[in-house]
Amino acid sequence: MPRTPKSIRFRLDSSIFLSCLFVLCHLFLSAQKHNILNFSTRDGLSGEIVNDVIQDKDGYMWFATQSGVNQFNGHEFSEFTPVKELIGVDAVSLLQDKNGRILIGTNTNGLFIYDFKSTLNLKEGKGLSSNVIRKLYLDKSGVVWVLTDKGVFKLLKDKLVEFSDPKGFF
Repeated sequence: MPRTPKSIRFRLDSSIFLSCLFVLCHLFLSAQKHNILNFSTRDGLSGEIVNDVIQDKDGYMWFATQSGVNQFNGHEFSEFTPVKELIGVDAVSLLQDKNGRILIGTNTNGLFIYDFKSTLNLKEGKGLSSNVIRKLYLDKSGVVWVLTDKGVFKLLKDKLVEFSDPKGFF
């Protein structure tokens, strides 16, 4: 019987070892169970369609639905209604800014800023060219950007400044 050179045997042994290690890791990782919970209006959500979800710095989950905003404490939902304009509103985007405030972008009533004491509503005629918010974005430097169907705005000291670039955005 011919003898196998040591370098080939080493490569074969290494390949077999790595293959076994890969299979064992795959079996271990795939054996983990993941609990997925589904929530609906029966559980306290305002609406069946969830447009955005965030987790605030205190661990609460916030849900923007087509029929309002909900806060979830890990056990139950509560409808978030500090002002009547948020009742049943089509909420599309949520964000927590660097100061811990919750920002709510809506499809009809502009932007709401909630600081856990009061609520500020910025809308058409009060800094926005449209009440239709598409997305809220927090950049690396902590600046909040508000994207509407008619433009992009920067939130500076509770005032919206329209962002424009003669070269365009893209």
